[in-house]
Amino acid sequence: MTQKTEYQKPDPAKATFKMLVYFKNGSARTYYNYHTAYSAEKKRVYIDDSVGLRKLERLLLFKFKEKYVTAIILHKDSDRQVKKYVADKKIAESSYTFYYDAAADAVRFKFTN
Repeated sequence: MTQKTEYQKPDPAKATFKMLVYFKNGSARTYYNYHTAYSAEKKRVYIDDSVGLRKLERLLLFKFKEKYVTAIILHKDSDRQVKKYVADKKIAESSYTFYYDAAADAVRFKFTN
């Protein structure tokens, strides 16, 4: 008999980005990214902030398409705006890059300005 593992809720404190979405029906929600990815080559899970940012954008552009008025993606630690969408169109994007952090064996995010 296999044992069930207990579901653990994701911890927003571990997220790199958060997305504020203001919907057409008047409600607003906050979504946090989870930036883990699986490397088949290394056979393990690793941290990649670029994956986390893409996951939030995909959620917005596919699941919430034509359902929101405004969406803002923020860097959670600095609370600086990374991207802003209005009516399914990107209207603002900050200057940023991703770099490999060898000590943490992770791909990290940083603003370039």
